[in-house]
Amino acid sequence: EIQRARSELAAASDLLKHRRESAARSLGGSLRIMSPLEVRFTHASISFCFREGGRIDDVIKKIRGREMSSESLPMMEVVEHDGLVYSLSNRRLFVLRVLANMDCVGEIPVAVFDRQSDRVQRRRDGQTKWDRSLSTRNAGQSVVAGRCGVCGVKHQSEFHSLHHVSTR
Repeated sequence: EIQRARSELAAASDLLKHRRESAARSLGGSLRIMSPLEVRFTHASISFCFREGGRIDDVIKKIRGREMSSESLPMMEVVEHDGLVYSLSNRRLFVLRVLANMDCVGEIPVAVFDRQSDRVQRRRDGQTKWDRSLSTRNAGQSVVAGRCGVCGVKHQSEFHSLHHVSTR
């Protein structure tokens, strides 16, 4: 019985890995498993609300309270630049860094994109996604609160002190 359960778990794990690899490839990237604490922010500031609504703090609380799984978040998209890994998914990175510093999340799957990929070079308003994204003033170590694109308010996070790498 235990052996059967182990086999089923291994099969489910393989299926999940295959789905993640397929998802990363469908976006034009490749899959890597890494700690959110190894990933840097591209932005200097972020909104503490998601575009679809909902506050970052609420997502952190739901994941901590096991009302939601961190695996239900879309896979983070990252780019390697000057030997470091930067996120194109800064709000998700904030959530996952806080949870990693609370020992609620370990390693996560990320979709890694080449800087020259279509995804990263996509233009809007005359700039590539990379050029629009890279506004960090501290090599992506941390972010500050920016004006919310949903409600226009500058929110703070009660978890702000936990998103730094140095808190571990």
